[in-house]
Amino acid sequence: MLFHPKYVPMIVAGSKKVARRVWKRNLVKEGGIYQCKTRMFDSRWFAKIRVTRVWMQKLGEITETEAIADGHSSLDEFKASWMKFYGKWNPEQEMTVIDFEVVEVSSEWQSFL
Repeated sequence: MLFHPKYVPMIVAGSKKVARRVWKRNLVKEGGIYQCKTRMFDSRWFAKIRVTRVWMQKLGEITETEAIADGHSSLDEFKASWMKFYGKWNPEQEMTVIDFEVVEVSSEWQSFL
């Protein structure tokens, strides 16, 4: 799975435990183990995660607690980040929510910062 470099320390520390994506179809499975990368075609990874849950949620239903678990300091920060990446905030838009746990951290994870 791809992550912005700013999330690397949070994922490694275990404070970011969820990712949200707008996918046409599900690209991960519960129980699957995936490499975390910061670039699409890079063979290097900074961590491996196990997906513990995959579910759908409307953008407007996200709570403050869920925004924090996603690596943001508040719901407002999550909204600003979402709009920067996706261009708009549509409360009815459905997103895939991926809950995960870190199972392995690369010894070179700091090189991804």
